[in-house]
Amino acid sequence: IVASSLAVMNLVTAIIVEKSFEATKQDKQFQRRWQEKRIRRDLARIEELMTIMDGDESGDVTRDEFLQVYKDNPSFRRKLIEVCSLDEMLDFFEVFDDNGSGTLSMDELRFGFPAYREDPTRYVVCRLMRQTNDLREDL
Repeated sequence: IVASSLAVMNLVTAIIVEKSFEATKQDKQFQRRWQEKRIRRDLARIEELMTIMDGDESGDVTRDEFLQVYKDNPSFRRKLIEVCSLDEMLDFFEVFDDNGSGTLSMDELRFGFPAYREDPTRYVVCRLMRQTNDLREDL
């Protein structure tokens, strides 16, 4: 009787643990889908803001163009805050400018923004590496 009671308790425990693992997996999948949806929504908003920033309609936005629109357009500032901070946006110019042109293209933004949202530390490391290279060039 004791052995069968222990076997039943072990079976119940195994079922509870299995259900817990399944729930955790489903929760992670839900979080991942939610994160992807949020990134797509924020990227669409950033693209809209890029269009506003691109005063000369070149397809690229300079840091000066961004700062001018940020300074002069309260509606733009409100929309930007819904997506990212001023510091983050300024960082985007540093980090996403793959070709070193001093501008941010829509393609650079489309590539960099989702990856940044998924793992910002990766871009912090890239930024530090770029700053290190700049210091080496200055020496």
